[in-house]
Amino acid sequence: MSATLLVRDLEPETKTALQAQAARNGRSMSAEARIILRDALRENPADNLTAAEHARRFFPSDLRVEGGIPEFREPPANAPDFD
Repeated sequence: MSATLLVRDLEPETKTALQAQAARNGRSMSAEARIILRDALRENPADNLTAAEHARRFFPSDLRVEGGIPEFREPPANAPDFD
C-alpha cells in the first residue's frame, strides 16, 4: 500500500533544484523525491561506497586537479598526535 506525502513551504530554490535533478534523470518530481527519500533513509548507505564514490557525491565530474595529486608528505614535526 502506498502513502501520499504533502510537503508544504518548500523553498523555491529547493523546488527548482528538484525539478532540474528530475529532468536530468528523466523522472517526474514525485519520482525523484521518492528516490531521494528512499536513499536518504537506507541504513548506512555510505558504508558501502568506495572513496571514489564518496568523492563523486561532493565534487563535480569535470573537476580537475592541475599538476596532478600532490605526493604524500610527512607531517610537520610540531603536528599534534591524537593517538
